[in-house]
Amino acid sequence: DEAVADFTAVLARKPGDFEATVRRGLVYTSARNFPKAEEDFNRAISLHPSEPNLYFNRANVRAGMKRWDDAIADYSSVLRLAPADRDALYARGVAAYLKGDATSACEDLNRASALGSAQADTAIAEICAK
Repeated sequence: DEAVADFTAVLARKPGDFEATVRRGLVYTSARNFPKAEEDFNRAISLHPSEPNLYFNRANVRAGMKRWDDAIADYSSVLRLAPADRDALYARGVAAYLKGDATSACEDLNRASALGSAQADTAIAEICAK
């Protein structure tokens, strides 16, 4: 609560402060206040639309709300900006699996594995080897 209050105070003085917006979004995410986190990441993306980490953070928030299509779209945005991001591939694969699309999930997990993701290796054994 104190961190949110501090970042909110900064934003009251400097409404477009990018760092305060992102950091408050991360605090909201940690507190599982996903709607507020999504608002902050939306604002941050409007300030820096070519920053892949912003889409990744918003995707994680949307996945936390079980909005799989929105999360997958954001992970895809990360991959457009950073095609070899194994964390985004892994996360998009998991989101696809949770949405019920095992084929897409396994494609992403295999790509993440090829890029060295140990998490993807574990998920492949559990999801794709069936």
